Amino acid sequence: MNESNQAADDPELTGKSAHLTTQRLEKLPPEIGILMLGFGVAGLIFPGPFGTPLIVAGGLSLWPKGFRRVDGWVARKLPKSHESGHRWLERFMDDLEQRYPETA
Repeated sequence: MNESNQAADDPELTGKSAHLTTQRLEKLPPEIGILMLGFGVAGLIFPGPFGTPLIVAGGLSLWPKGFRRVDGWVARKLPKSHESGHRWLERFMDDLEQRYPETA
């Protein structure tokens, strides 16, 4: 079993992964946060499942204290969507760090 499947099966590992993703989002440059918010709004207007995770991620990178509550609310109300969004954002940030290591 690989690490991502193991994390999906174990709620404790999933919680730790989500916490680490949140910490990484808070360290992103503000320009990336603004881009995520913009793409998130476009994702809500146009069809696609990426609007809400991008809005929460952009908010966490720009206003960490305020959006932690939103992130917690989404985690309680929509746990599967929250987990899926965190996995998607983790892949996005890994790719961003590989492409632009000097900004990470």
